[in-house]
Amino acid sequence: MKDSRGGKGGGADIPFSTKNAIVRQHEESARKQSRYDAEYAAYNKRFQDQYGWNIDSSMRGQQWSAARESISGVEQVLKMYPGAQQYLKGSGLAATGLSISTLGQANLGTGHIEINDVWFKDRDTVNLIMAQTSKTGFHPAGSTAQGVSTHEAGHLLVTAISRKTGQSYDTVAKDIVNSAIRNPAVQNYMRRKYGSARNTGLLRNSLSRYAASNNHETIAEAVSDYAGRGSQAHILSRAINQELRKRLR
Repeated sequence: MKDSRGGKGGGADIPFSTKNAIVRQHEESARKQSRYDAEYAAYNKRFQDQYGWNIDSSMRGQQWSAARESISGVEQVLKMYPGAQQYLKGSGLAATGLSISTLGQANLGTGHIEINDVWFKDRDTVNLIMAQTSKTGFHPAGSTAQGVSTHEAGHLLVTAISRKTGQSYDTVAKDIVNSAIRNPAVQNYMRRKYGSARNTGLLRNSLSRYAASNNHETIAEAVSDYAGRGSQAHILSRAINQELRKRLR
């Protein structure tokens, strides 16, 4: 991720060659287009009224099932952590021209989430990417296309806590991860699995390789994992969920 003091949280990067990637262009019948336009307008109004968020019109340029899944993923995280909502007003979700190697990203300064407008023209392609990266351990087990938006929304929870406490993004992220690792259940897990409670690198890597890259990605991957699997999520994801809830009461 780039400079977290005002920069962008790297979302779901694609850790393999995209040289031969083919994304199908979606087509909509006139009847479907009218219905989807109405759904988009309803989503946007509800997000503005309920959360103070904007669903950019660029989201209608995507395959609607993919766009709807992204929108639902963001809303799922906002509902999971209602205490974050007041600190993220003015945020938004858009589909923009990101690097081909990036599925999504979050701007910690503005609170905006961007999904890649190339990849999200086909939901099946994104699901395939996430399934492959999940299988190799780069992303958490069971990751899907919706995991892109829940991951990015997870980055913004750090923004919410930073705004609430006046602490820097990096300080907040480091404190959340360290506190989660000190959770007695996590400590016992590391002793049983690794023979020592000091093997934090192995712990993060067992959530996902991306989670092991830095504190911000550990949190975002944990949020995505918990949003997707709940009580079956990785033990570190569950501990981070507890820490986030505690700070966003």
